[in-house]
Parts: sequence; C-alpha cells; structure tokens
Amino acid sequence: MNQDRENLNERYLDAALRDALGPQVDLTQRVLRAAGEGSSRRHRVMPLPRRTPAWQPLAAAAAVLIVAGLGVFALVQFLPQDAPGQSMATKGANEAAPRPQPANQQPAPESGPEQPTPTQPDHEPEEPALPDPQPEPAPKAPDTVEVPAPDEPKPEPKLPEAEVKEEPHRPYPEGWTDPPESWPGRLPAKPDGTDVQPRAVVSPDIKPSRKDGVRIAENGKWKVLPAGRSLYEGDRVKVSGWADFTLTGGALVRLDGEMALTLEGKAAALQLFDGAMFVDCTAPLAVHCDNLVATVSGQAVLERRVRSMDVAVLLGTVGAGQATLSAGRMARLESEGFTREKAVSFADLQREHRFLKDAPERKTLREDFTSYKGEIWGGEVKDGVLKGGHDKVRGLAFHFEPLALRGNEVVRVRYKVSRRVEVVFQFGTTGDGNFRHVVMNPEPGKWHEAEIPIREFSAQGDGKTRLGAGLSVRRFQVHDNDGAELESEIAWFEIISRP
Repeated sequence: MNQDRENLNERYLDAALRDALGPQVDLTQRVLRAAGEGSSRRHRVMPLPRRTPAWQPLAAAAAVLIVAGLGVFALVQFLPQDAPGQSMATKGANEAAPRPQPANQQPAPESGPEQPTPTQPDHEPEEPALPDPQPEPAPKAPDTVEVPAPDEPKPEPKLPEAEVKEEPHRPYPEGWTDPPESWPGRLPAKPDGTDVQPRAVVSPDIKPSRKDGVRIAENGKWKVLPAGRSLYEGDRVKVSGWADFTLTGGALVRLDGEMALTLEGKAAALQLFDGAMFVDCTAPLAVHCDNLVATVSGQAVLERRVRSMDVAVLLGTVGAGQATLSAGRMARLESEGFTREKAVSFADLQREHRFLKDAPERKTLREDFTSYKGEIWGGEVKDGVLKGGHDKVRGLAFHFEPLALRGNEVVRVRYKVSRRVEVVFQFGTTGDGNFRHVVMNPEPGKWHEAEIPIREFSAQGDGKTRLGAGLSVRRFQVHDNDGAELESEIAWFEIISRP
C-alpha cells in the first residue's frame, strides 16, 4: 500500500515538473533523494508546486504597452501644433485630420488564446522616435492697409571747410590792453576804428578768497574767470567765499553772492542778484535789487532780502529816492522807503557777516617810485627808491595829486633812516597847513613799515586839530624832529580806506 502511494507521488511530481520545465527533465537525482529519504523513520511529503496562471505574463505585456502609449500621447500633446498666426479654419482642419502613427510602434494585442510568456530583455526598450513635425502653410494675411513709417529727418549737409570764412583780424581798440580772448565777443564794426565794445567796469586786479572762486556767466554756463581778465558792461559773476573787485572809477566792492555789472551814462552801476556786498566809494554808486535802487556815497553793506534790501551805512550816506540814511544807521529798504531804522557799527556787521571778518581795504593812493614824475624835495629816485634828506628844514619830500580825505584813511609807508632820532612824518595840505606824527627812535639802517591812522596827524604848533574829513593833502615829508640833516629812504607809500 505504501509502495502504491509512493509511485503515485512520483507520477504526480513528474507531471508537475513536465508542466513547469518541459518534457526533457532528468529526475534521477530527485528519485534517488526521495528513495533515501523513504528509508528514514518518518517520510516527508513534498508540497505541490504552485502553478502560475497563464494570463499573468499577458497582463504584464499589456501594461508595458499601455504605459508606452500614454508616454507617446503626452509627448505629442506638448509638441507645438499650430504655426504663429494660424487661422481658426486651418487649426480645425488640422485637428480633424488623422495624425500619422510611428512606424515602429506595435499595436496592442487582441484577446485570444494564451501566448507563451515572452523573454524579458536585459535593458528597457527605447521609446519610439517621433517624426519631425511638418511645417504648416502660413495663413493668408488679412486685408489691411499698411501705414508707411514716417520719413526720418535728413541730416543737414555740412559745408566744406573751404567755404568756412574766418573773421578778419582787427587791431585792439584804442586804450584796450586785454587779450582778444578776454573780450566779451563783439568787435569794433566801424571803419574808423571807433570803440563799440562795452566799456570795462572792473579792473583785472580781482582778489578772491578762494582759488578759482570767481565764475562768470558765458553762453548760459558758469565758467571760472581767467586770471587778469577785466569785467565789462553786461558781465555777470558769482563767487565762492568772497572776492574784492575794484571798479574803474576807484570804488571797492567786496561780494559774497552774485551780481551783474552795467553802466548808467559814464558811471558804474551794480545789480545784486543774491547774497550781500560791501561798497566803498567816493563818487555815487547805484546798487539795484529788483525794482529797488540804493545810491551809496561812502561805505555801506547791502544784503538782498525777499522783495527788500537791508542797508547799513558806515560812512557817508545812502539815498533811496527822496529818503537818506546817514552813517551809523541801518534800515530795511522797501518800495515805501526805509523802515525799521536802528543804530549799527562795523563790529555788529562783522558778527553778522562772515565775509567782513577781515576788514576790506580800498587803496586811494599808491606810489612805488618806479616811474615817479612828480616834484621832489631834498632827494631823488634811484633804483625804484626815493633817497635823500639834504634839506635840513624840509628833509625828504614828494608831491602827489590832491586827495580829499574822509577821515577813515590809514597811511602806510616803508622807510629806512641813517640815525636813531625822532623821525617826523608830515602831510602838507592844499591850504598850506602841516599835520605831523612823530615816530620815536627807529633802528637805523633797517627797513621799517609804519601804519598810522590819518586822524593821528595833528596840526603843527597846535597839537589839538586833527587831520580828517574836509581836508585835502598833496605832499608827504620825512625829516628829523630837531631840524638836523637826516638821510632817509622810502620804498613805497600808500593811503588806504577802511571801515
């Protein structure tokens, strides 16, 4: 009975192996192992092998084909379908037309009898290449009227260099010394050489507080004023810091701001556009500020305000229409005249205006003895120095054009004496009066520079009457206080005006 059972098991095992592995299977080893195990005490029964359903390989192949088809469909959807500008009619026709299938794409298998399981390759199959998209015909342009582009402006033809004519060279107008590049731009036009240039208003001796601090308006731009250039009627300047301008009439203007120069008849006039200015003049000088005009005769500080101008008088007077502001007074000039009048001093103005920290100086007389042609007593000019003192009574003296004093002047002189004595500096007036000042025992044989206010000169033999406003001087002398012969030298001499 046991043998029949073992035979039945072997036949069942052989049939299962033939179904899984094919008919040609060597069962020798398996039979021998089974026989050996049968001799054991307890026989083990092998479990039946698990049969694989025949439909599973087909399902796997179908799944691979479905995934590949989905990938091809997605790729086709991302490819551009319509050309730019394609019309709606063309687009619909293209959508209706069937799309070509790739040549190497395999169709999905139809349902039928079971097929043998295909052998799986070592690597994944490459996706089938898609055909290049064929260019579609361009759509027909709509019937529209094209607007032509505007014509570009044609460049103006350049004249040949041979046709450019240069201005003929013309000589300097009479009395002019500035180089042609410093002229305002207009040349004498009359055949007789009559000067039609604007007249100079400011001499070239301009002293700015900063390097390149003075700028001039030329062709709508501000340019640095060249050194040594005069300013003419119509010029407009502005400064950084401050600058001293000497007008051709001798007036001094210290500017902290912007101004223009003009002439009213033969007299200079100024237009204050911004900031403030100090004016020191002997002849009347008009200063305009919008529709306001202040005429300075003396020393004054003027500052521009909104529709008004502050005026401070230090010496002389300032007039505005029928109103007059005297020295030591300050007021605001408006269209109705002077208002808010009060007392003022130069120290007050120095605290208010930084550009007045150093007192402005106007030279009223200067003699360097380089080309002196006036009258000399007791000496001569040699090598640019006045030397002498042979006249025991009058010592060494020289004459100059009469100069009217205002009382605020200061005398400066560079001198040298041969002996240690009391040296007398003396002025002679147009009325033959003598006013003197004594310098005590200067060191002999050495150059000295003396600075003496004009009011420290007193009348000879009086000692109480002072030299000052209302008098005119015309001579300067150096001599010994005891009337002895004194050899002396004078290198330069000047009278300046200060606030």
